[in-house]
Amino acid sequence: MLTLPSFKNLACLLISSDKKKRRLLADVLNQIGISVIHETDTVEHATLQLRYTTIDLVIWAEAGDGHIDLLKHIRRDLSPRARTVPFLCVTEGWDNERLTRARDAGASGFATLPLTLRGMLKAVSALLTDSREFINCGGYAGPDRRRNDLPNYQGPRRRATDGTAPRPAAENAPPKPSAAARPENAAEAPSGATAETPSRPPSKATAGIGMAATSGGGRGPDIEHLPPSNRRVQVVQEALRISQELQALLHDPAEENAKAKISDHFNRLMNLMGLVHGYCREEGEAGSFFKKKYAEIMRTVSKFSLGILASGLERTVQESSRIVDGTTPAALGASSKIFYKMSEFDTLITMLGGYPSLSLDLLEMIKTGWQNVLSLTARDNTLSELEKDDAAPLKLVAAKRLNDADVILQERRAADSQEAAFQRLNQSPTA
Repeated sequence: MLTLPSFKNLACLLISSDKKKRRLLADVLNQIGISVIHETDTVEHATLQLRYTTIDLVIWAEAGDGHIDLLKHIRRDLSPRARTVPFLCVTEGWDNERLTRARDAGASGFATLPLTLRGMLKAVSALLTDSREFINCGGYAGPDRRRNDLPNYQGPRRRATDGTAPRPAAENAPPKPSAAARPENAAEAPSGATAETPSRPPSKATAGIGMAATSGGGRGPDIEHLPPSNRRVQVVQEALRISQELQALLHDPAEENAKAKISDHFNRLMNLMGLVHGYCREEGEAGSFFKKKYAEIMRTVSKFSLGILASGLERTVQESSRIVDGTTPAALGASSKIFYKMSEFDTLITMLGGYPSLSLDLLEMIKTGWQNVLSLTARDNTLSELEKDDAAPLKLVAAKRLNDADVILQERRAADSQEAAFQRLNQSPTA
């Protein structure tokens, strides 16, 4: 079960010129327990922050290559402590060339948008528990790029731990590609970006989105008319494909592992739709294309999304209510589990138009769900699973969502009462 580790003393520097992306990532960082977040939109300001502020983690979330110069400055020009700060590069897609440049500049890790709470938690935890040595030699400064001790390695032996022991008998075997050519850590290397395939075109399932496709899926509609291939178009292709697969699964729910597949497909589709929605802000022909494709995906999603929302939300509320009233034994971390589920429903609700678009019954379930999250958080604190400061971001988000649902409910009930009164006044008196 996923719980929130203690990041309460961690100071993070978040760099992105896109205000909405910066706020989204800051919200995710808050929810995993990082409360001290310094935000900036320029390399110059980031340099000043690093020089005069104690920073424990740097997250670069830009589309360009400005992180290369910033990394070189950090690794070579700052104080000894600041030089070794973990540096996470986040973007919408990676290729071998960009990965290699960032790695050789001293990047500690890599991640690909969209980043969920679990994805961010995994990436940050991997960086903070990274045991690689910091290397500072003539042409490179940064985390050790070498990860494996290959038995058939035939190059110079320069590791401090090599000593003078002879190489094993496999030394005469033909050399294999060096593992240092590509990151091996799951938090560092997005799917589909490896050094062994620099010229291979990225697949529809992996390029730009950092996840593998499930088998058996067809191509999305109208793919042959897409503009020239690029990362963003591949995100659209993947969203269209998953929406069709999801629709097929819902038509045949008796298929083996259908429930797990539906949940996995649905979560991935929501993440991809968030990206496509962001692309719609572009001007000109590109913006028109993404708006058209977003509307196409929404038409497909709207056919089944309310049913998924209603059934999934009902199960989650019933499950959490049984834990709250003591019918089901409470396990440590129950608040985190229900919180993540409610957050996934919130993503879908946003796509469907927000809380105002929901029925009164769904709003009541949303309200009960967030009330249960707060109750379970208080119980977890009592059981000492989470310290007070670690649970604070979770409680703040849950309290805000609860208040939003309650306000909409009150407004809707008031409007319904007013409409009923008007109808009574307009009725003709009976003879």
